[in-house]
Amino acid sequence: MKYMTHLLMLTAVACAGCDSSDDYKLNSVSSPTPVAQQTDFSSFVVAQYSPSASAETAAAVEVEATDFSYVDNDNPTVFGSLIATAP
Repeated sequence: MKYMTHLLMLTAVACAGCDSSDDYKLNSVSSPTPVAQQTDFSSFVVAQYSPSASAETAAAVEVEATDFSYVDNDNPTVFGSLIATAP
């Protein structure tokens, strides 16, 4: 019986370490803003290489929260317009 009492006490102490108060801290972290729509990756890249976007005064583009779609998966000519205008 003494063994069982010690085992129950040890189990209670071990379970006390599994307090769910950390869950509140994890869930209270703000999530990133939801993305309204997907952005076509090919169109995005072509736009970045346009003369106005490649100027030294162009503003940086935030891409971390961008949800890209890849509609031109295996199209080998998708960036043909960029290659044709390359110096």
